[in-house]
Amino acid sequence: MESQSEDTSQPSVGESNNVTENNLEIEMSKYIPDKVEIEETSEDNSKRKRKSEAWNHFKRVKVEVTGYFIDDNWILQNCILRFSYFPPPHTAEVLADTLVEALMDWNIDRKVSTITIDNCTTNDAMINHLLQKLPTKDMPFDGKVLHMRCCAHILNLIVNDGLDIIGSSIERIRDSVVYWIASLSRVEKFEKTGRQLPVNCTKKLCLDCKIR
Repeated sequence: MESQSEDTSQPSVGESNNVTENNLEIEMSKYIPDKVEIEETSEDNSKRKRKSEAWNHFKRVKVEVTGYFIDDNWILQNCILRFSYFPPPHTAEVLADTLVEALMDWNIDRKVSTITIDNCTTNDAMINHLLQKLPTKDMPFDGKVLHMRCCAHILNLIVNDGLDIIGSSIERIRDSVVYWIASLSRVEKFEKTGRQLPVNCTKKLCLDCKIR
């Protein structure tokens, strides 16, 4: 989980451009009935893995905590445990408290195997706070393998270093995408222009996540 200050970047846009805070909250409400099932599933002795991310869209930082676990049929499952506004300060201790609260809310704080987070110093410090707050005696190897660095984030750092030579060109393309997906009217104008040229493209403009 990487915390950052408020960001003015636009939300990722896939097949639908109507991505709003209210829509996301409605989608999140669909996961509430799964809570009882997850709590019941966590009663066994199998361990769980947690993954957390901070969403920096909509000009307010959002925190997402996703749980991954293997069910009784040995099938990998996942469920969003929390998705909510994350007020400042975004310190390591506050991050740790937020994650612990999410785990305890689902009654799975004793079922954590690993936590996958971005590779940054704040998260390193957060793990130290977590080890003091969570029951490490219930973890594999007493919590020594709790901290798992996100491979996608590390790979992104490597790729960014390699792309520095054409960084200015990439930024211009990205700025153009930001402009065109800023409103529904611009998206419609962009697609209309593409049809008039004509340009054979069935995909929508999509803004990438800089840390992925």
